[in-house]
Amino acid sequence: MKLQVAIDLLSTEAALELAGKVADYVDIIELG
Repeated sequence: MKLQVAIDLLSTEAALELAGKVADYVDIIELG
């Protein structure tokens, strides 16, 4: 099983910051 997170409601800058924080814990990060 893979863990995916979708980040849709933040600014690009905030979304990239959050993606950097969760990158070690999820398999797929979807922005926008």
